[in-house]
Amino acid sequence: MRVVIDISGSMKKTDPDNLRIPASKLLLNLAKEGSQLGVWTFGQYVNMLVPHKPVEQAWRENALNQVEKINSVALFTNIGEALEKASLNQTEPDPEWDRTIVLLSDGMVDVSKDEEVNQREKQRILDEVIPRLKKAGFKINSVALSNAADTEFLEQIAMETGGSYSLAHTADDLMPLFVQASDQVNKPEQVPLESNRFDIDASVQEFTALIYRKPGSPATELYTPDNRKITVRNKPAGIAWFNDTRYDLITVKNPAPGSWRVRADMSPDNRVTVVTDLNMVVEGLPDNLIEGEKTTMRMHLNEKGAVITNPDFLTILDITFSQENNAGDRFAGKLSHDKSGRPRIPEDGYYTARLGRTLTEGEHLFEVQVDGKTFKRKRSHRVIVHRDVLDVAENFTDMDGEELKFLVVKPKAGLVDPEQLNIVSQLKGPNGEKAIQDAVINQEGLWQINVSKFDGPGVYEALIKVAGISASGRPFKLIQGPYEVDYTAVGLAEEIPDLDALAQEFEDEDLYVPDLDEPSEASPVQQPMAEQLEVQAGEDIEDLVEGSSDVFVNDMDEFADERYQEYPENTEETEINIALLVAVISVVNLMLIGGGWLIYRKTVKKEDDERETLEADIARMRMKKTDTQVVAQPVEQPVAQRVAEADESPESNSVSKPDSTGEPDSAPVPDSVPQLDDLPELDDLPELDDLSALDDSEDLEKVLGEEPTVINTSNTSNTSAVDEVVAEPEPELYKEQPVLEDIQDYKNTAAPLELDDDELIEVDDFDDFEEYGVGDLEDMLNEQEDEQQKDKKGDTGGFDDADDEFMLDSPGDH
Repeated sequence: MRVVIDISGSMKKTDPDNLRIPASKLLLNLAKEGSQLGVWTFGQYVNMLVPHKPVEQAWRENALNQVEKINSVALFTNIGEALEKASLNQTEPDPEWDRTIVLLSDGMVDVSKDEEVNQREKQRILDEVIPRLKKAGFKINSVALSNAADTEFLEQIAMETGGSYSLAHTADDLMPLFVQASDQVNKPEQVPLESNRFDIDASVQEFTALIYRKPGSPATELYTPDNRKITVRNKPAGIAWFNDTRYDLITVKNPAPGSWRVRADMSPDNRVTVVTDLNMVVEGLPDNLIEGEKTTMRMHLNEKGAVITNPDFLTILDITFSQENNAGDRFAGKLSHDKSGRPRIPEDGYYTARLGRTLTEGEHLFEVQVDGKTFKRKRSHRVIVHRDVLDVAENFTDMDGEELKFLVVKPKAGLVDPEQLNIVSQLKGPNGEKAIQDAVINQEGLWQINVSKFDGPGVYEALIKVAGISASGRPFKLIQGPYEVDYTAVGLAEEIPDLDALAQEFEDEDLYVPDLDEPSEASPVQQPMAEQLEVQAGEDIEDLVEGSSDVFVNDMDEFADERYQEYPENTEETEINIALLVAVISVVNLMLIGGGWLIYRKTVKKEDDERETLEADIARMRMKKTDTQVVAQPVEQPVAQRVAEADESPESNSVSKPDSTGEPDSAPVPDSVPQLDDLPELDDLPELDDLSALDDSEDLEKVLGEEPTVINTSNTSNTSAVDEVVAEPEPELYKEQPVLEDIQDYKNTAAPLELDDDELIEVDDFDDFEEYGVGDLEDMLNEQEDEQQKDKKGDTGGFDDADDEFMLDSPGDH
C-alpha cells in the first residue's frame, strides 16, 4: 500500500486540527506484518515521508515518528507527480502483490497560476498517468476531504483503476475512511463484537481490538475471561496498546480462549480482528457494481488453507448473511439452513447467495457471520452500486440551416466494457408522440443520440436503455434518464425593450405641474413619471436624458464616442443642461408627492366622516330593534280562536301553507328580534368602501346579517289580523373539532425490516439475455410492469428458490 497525503495550504481550513496525523498512525498500526507500505506527502513538490518497505516493528516505530511531520504549508497541489512518484516507476503488474494507492486531497489539480496549464496537467493525468498505473496493476482508493475538492476527478481516477472513492465531509471522517481503505487491502478476519463482548476460540493466535473514544470519556478497560482488568498503564507482557485521544488499538498475542469484555464507549465502528488458522473466505463482492447487474456471493471456511467439507463440522454451523444500505434498511438470511430449518451441507463446502434486486444505488455493507458453537467469525465488505454508467451531455449542429440537437454519450471508465455496449433511446415529444432512436458512433468515437423535432416545437424527453458487460465481466441492463432536449421557440423580440421608442416618448412628454386646488383624477399613490420610466427602462435617469438625442442607440459606449466626436465643443454646456433638467425633474417629483399627499388626506377625512355617519346609523338601528322587540310581539290568543280564524280566511291558508314546490311564499319569522349583544362589533364590519353605498336601513340590516322581520297578515273586512308567527329554527352551532395529534409526536411503532430465515428483498429484475440488441424500449418497460404485477400476486412473504433474484442457493445449485 502507498499512502499519498495532500499538505497544501488549503488544508489549514479543511483539516484545522491536523487529523491526518492520527488517521495516518491508525493506518500504519493496522498494516499487516510482512506487507509493504510507504507514505508520501505532496504540494508543489513530492516527498517520500516513510520509505516503502516491509512492515516490521522497527519500521513501524520510525513511521509513527515521521508522520508527525505532516503539515499544511505547500503552495500547489501536484497530484500527477505524486501518483507517479508513489508508483516507484513500476510498469508491470506483480502477481504476488495487490498494489493500492490511497490518495487524500482537498483540492484539484493545481500546478500553476495559469488555469490553462492546470487543465493540460489534469488531462495528462487522465490520458497518460492513469492508464500506466492501471496497466501496472494499481488501484486508486481516493478520499476527497470536503466538497471543495475536485470530487468528479477524484472519483474518475478511482473508477478507471478499479478502486473506490469516498467523500470525507469533515476531517473527523478520515479515520473510518482510512480503516475502510486498510480493510480493502488487508481483508481482515473479525469476530463479532456485541455489547462490547467478543468470544475468542483456541485457534486464535492474536486479536486486535479497535475501540473509538469520545473526547473526555473515561479510559478504556479490557477484561479477560477470568475478569482480570487490563489498562494502558497496567498491561502484562504480550499486549501492545496504542493510545490516542480518539481511539485505542489493543493487540493481544496468544489470548486466553473465552469471553472477553471491553469497558468503553459503544460505537458501531468498534471491531475486533483476529489472526487464526481457521478462516472464513468471502468471494464475489467487488468494490463497485452496477444497478441491474447480478452477482453471486460465495463463502467457505478453511483451516490452514484447505476448504472444510466435513459434514459433521458443517452441520453445526449457523451462517447469517446480511446487507444494509445507506438508508438503514437491513436484509438478512440464513446460508446454513433452508426455509424449513434443515441444515444445508454443500459437498464442496461453498455457501452461496445470488444478488440482484437489492443492489440499488448507493453504498451497501455486506456481512457474513459464522457461529460454530466453539468459535465465531465475521467478514464485512462495502460495495458501491452505481445507477448511471453513462455521462450524457447535450449538443447541437446545423443541418441545412436548421438546428439539430443530439445527446453525446460517454461510458464511465471502470464500470463497463465500452466495446460491448448496446445503447438505444426512447424519445417522447411535447405532444406525446414517441420514437425509438439507436445510438451511433460519431467521428470523434463517441456515442451520439440524435433528437429530431418530429413532434413539433417544445421539450423532448429521452430515456436511454443500456445493455452490455460490466468491467467485472457480468451482463447488465439498466435505464438512464429522462434527459430533456428543449426545442422551444425563443421570442427575443418580446424580451428586448425598444429603447429608441422609449427615449422618444420621454422627449415628447410634457412636464405638467398640477394645480393642487383642482380635483385630481389620478390615484393618490400614482407613481411619478420619472420613477415609472426608471422602472420600465431599467436605466439611470442620466441615460434616459441622453437618450433624447436623435442619435440614441442601444450601445451606450458607442453612442458616447459618437456624441463626443460630433459635438466636442458643447461638452460643458451639455453637462449643465443635464444637471438643470435633473433638478427640474426632482422639483416636479416633490410637487407631485405633495399634491398626492393632500389628495390622500382629503380622501381619508371623507372616509372618517362616512364612518361616523355609519356608526350613528348602527346605533339608531339598535334602538329601533329594541323597540321592535317590545312592540312587535304578537298578541297571544287562545289556540282554538287562532285555528278558527285560520279556517275562515282562505287567503291566510294560501299564505301559511307551502306551495307545490315545497317552498314557502315568504320567509319565516324568528321568535324574537336578536338582542343588542348579538349584533357584530364595529371592528367586524366590512371595509368602509363596501358600506358607503348603503342608503337605507334595509340594506344595512342585510350587511349586519339580519333578515327583516316579516309579519304575515290577511285583510278580512278591512281589519288587520296578526298571523301566527312561525319561528325559524336556530342554526346549529359549530361543533368543536377534535384536536389532531401533533405530527412531531408521531412515533413509528412498526418492527424494523428483517426477513425470516433465508428471505431477502428484491428491487429490480431482468431476465438473463444472450444478445444485447434492444428492440422497442417500451417492451422492456412493459416487461418490468408484468414482473411487478406477478410479484404482487405471488408474494407469499418468502423467497422462491426457483425465481428469486436475491436468494440463498441450496447445495448443488451453484
